[in-house]
Amino acid sequence: MLQKREGDVEWNAGVDKRVEAAKAILFGQEKPEHLVRAALAAVSFPALAEAHATLMAENQQLKAQVDSLRAASPAVQRGAGQAPADGQPRTQQVKVGSRPMAAAAEWMQVLQQQAQE
Repeated sequence: MLQKREGDVEWNAGVDKRVEAAKAILFGQEKPEHLVRAALAAVSFPALAEAHATLMAENQQLKAQVDSLRAASPAVQRGAGQAPADGQPRTQQVKVGSRPMAAAAEWMQVLQQQAQE
């Protein structure tokens, strides 16, 4: 937090501001209410740093979980112009009197077979 970064003007200005604030606190140039606030912030910093590290670790874990879930998403891929050996597209005949769910299941099987070819 107190080290300057080469080429980062905004960060370096913040570092200068923090160093000046620390000097004012250390050498008694601040008002008492600022000293109290600085003392409270100083004793709270270790807990804040620990909470930050915990949240960063959890964030990385959740990002990895999201990536694994994205990779696990199923996808239906059509064969790029592939047809059965006889050159005729594969069709599924719907049986008279079949239930809509059964017809849909049979249709999905045909799609899966085509995707595997």
